[in-house]
Formats: sequence, C-alpha cells, structure tokens
Amino acid sequence: MHHDDLLHSPAGSTVLVTGCAGLIGSRITLRLRQLGGTPIALCTLDAYPPHIYRDLFDVDATDPDVIPGDIKDTALVNWIMPRCDYVIHAAALADVAACTRRPRSTP
Repeated sequence: MHHDDLLHSPAGSTVLVTGCAGLIGSRITLRLRQLGGTPIALCTLDAYPPHIYRDLFDVDATDPDVIPGDIKDTALVNWIMPRCDYVIHAAALADVAACTRRPRSTP
C-alpha cells in the first residue's frame, strides 16, 4: 500500500494511534474505525478516572484495540510495531502542571 493511500481510505489498514485517549487521538481513533481501519490505540490512561475516558473521549480500556501503556516503553512499542501499517503520533503531555513537575518525562 502506498503511503498516500491512508489519506484516501484507511480501510483494511492497521494503524497505531499514540495518545488515543486525548482529545485529538480519540477522534482519530474513532474516525479510523468509522472508515474501516483497525486502530491499535496506545495511551497511558493515567490522567483521569476511567469514566472520564469513556464519557468524554469514547475510550474504554477494556476494548481489545486499546493498549494501556507508555510510548516510552520500548519493548511494548517494539511488540506493537510489526502489527501496524501506519503510525499516527498524537501522544502528548498536555497538563502544564505535570510538564512542570516532570519535564524529562514528556513524550
């Protein structure tokens, strides 16, 4: 599959979406599903209680395509990558206070 094909239709493609539980990543993941793509959704899921992810972002950690984890976990990312056709990197640490407390831990 040519790399431009994803822009036209992700149907049949497996796409790693980092930051799947954030505002942008959750919308990308939802849209991929709607268009027939298979997202592998990776996110730490540690900023809010589980019901916030479900209610606001449509992300449920019990979904089989959601993988709770950190993009800094090299072993996990190396395990996921061979299963993917594409990667959409939307992970970020958006909480200013958390960035200030842990400046070296940002993605």
